[in-house]
Amino acid sequence: VTTDDRDAMNRVSTDNTVFLDARAHYINGVGYYERDSVVEACAEYLKAVEIMESHFKTANLANKKAQFMGLTFNRLFDLFSGQYMSEPAIGCAQQALAFFHIAPFSAYSVPITLYKIGVEYAALEEIDSMKYYYAQALSLMPDTANIYYRDLRSSWALNDYLYHQKGDAALQTLKRMAAEADDDDERLTRYLTIGDLYYRESLYDSALRYLQPVFDNKSGLEIKLQTADHLSEIYGGLGEHEKEEAYIRFMARYKSIGVDNKSETSKLSTLYQDYANRKQQRQAEAEHAKHIKKTVGIIVPIAVLLA
Repeated sequence: VTTDDRDAMNRVSTDNTVFLDARAHYINGVGYYERDSVVEACAEYLKAVEIMESHFKTANLANKKAQFMGLTFNRLFDLFSGQYMSEPAIGCAQQALAFFHIAPFSAYSVPITLYKIGVEYAALEEIDSMKYYYAQALSLMPDTANIYYRDLRSSWALNDYLYHQKGDAALQTLKRMAAEADDDDERLTRYLTIGDLYYRESLYDSALRYLQPVFDNKSGLEIKLQTADHLSEIYGGLGEHEKEEAYIRFMARYKSIGVDNKSETSKLSTLYQDYANRKQQRQAEAEHAKHIKKTVGIIVPIAVLLA
């Protein structure tokens, strides 16, 4: 075995150890996230990313390592998006997208990520950017018989209603997506959007037909609170004040739920900014080292000639 062979084997061994270390932090992050410990989850995900970025050149990552980076940034996207932090969410999704272009986890990895970016731009009311990412996602969707396509078409229909006054067309699309739903849970999700549109138009009888099943059967407190808010106004408008008060009491019971946790959001923002600063510093140091190497490569031959 030559010295070069031994060096190559040592590099492979080190690479594998680093990758295993990063994966361990990713798994820890998943555990924290599932226990709703979002700050700890964020720290673990970012640690996994930094371990990889500090050891491997990003441009050289491929296959499982590129997939891993895409999945980790996707996890970070979910975390920041869940805390209504659209700007870091978009940043993480953009990085996930770059890795999924190299090594997609599935045929849906790229279009789903494009769609998620579009949703965040919609939350920021940056409509041109939202349309761009929605269109890109739609053009790359491998088929139409899947929940991701139905999500995308439903979001597009909602955009047509909100910004282009295409109410009838939007409702037709949303009802078609509801009819094509795979299961009751997805169908109720579509009903929530349809009911919301009818509510916005003050068509309370129609809104009630869609929103009441959502409140009665859909899990998730945030959805129930949103639906209860609409139902309280609908029943009030219909003169059914006993039902109106029941939904008001429900909202009052959980009024602290859904309020932004400013302390938690601040910690997450600090974690992400610290990561971004360290990454920028590593890139600057790498550029500096590259510049020195180039300079030395020019000066040394000249010095030899002069000598």
